[in-house]
Amino acid sequence: MPQYHFIPFPEIKTQRLLLRQLLPSDREAIFVLRSDEAVNKYIARPLATEMAEADAFIAKIAQRVTEGQSVYWAITQAPNAALIGTICLWNFSEDGSTAEIGYELHPNHQGKGIMQEAIQAVLEYAFAQLGFDTVEAYTSLHNKPSIQLLTKNRFAHNPNKTDEDFPLNHIYFITKTVFAHAALP
Repeated sequence: MPQYHFIPFPEIKTQRLLLRQLLPSDREAIFVLRSDEAVNKYIARPLATEMAEADAFIAKIAQRVTEGQSVYWAITQAPNAALIGTICLWNFSEDGSTAEIGYELHPNHQGKGIMQEAIQAVLEYAFAQLGFDTVEAYTSLHNKPSIQLLTKNRFAHNPNKTDEDFPLNHIYFITKTVFAHAALP
């Protein structure tokens, strides 16, 4: 398996956003995301009920980033550094050809093109900097906004692959080639 190094942390700037490292000071925003019923409607995880769960999650993410197992960004709207969502690459394949993308955004910021901007930047990073050939996304077949985001970004549904742990998930993917052609003028 290829070795990934995310120290120093790879900040990404877009027109409106700064994707930065998740920090212990993000604990309240992480707690809000992980305890919000709307955010978690299609995610198979229990709602957070204590701030200590946010602290433990942030520590777990920091360890995974340090070990090169994932890269996890806090989504902020520059110049404000407050976390409004997250986006990550993780679940790297043994051969280094595939990663999974995951994302969540506070409901107050949905429908404003924020995740569209973030996903484009992270895909660019995944293909150009990390050298992945394919990025996959697992999303509930009932999560229409997520499916629309993925299809808008030229992800295709893979009907031949299933998520054995969560049968309501559909798996979408985009290849480096498709992404490169989508970026052409």
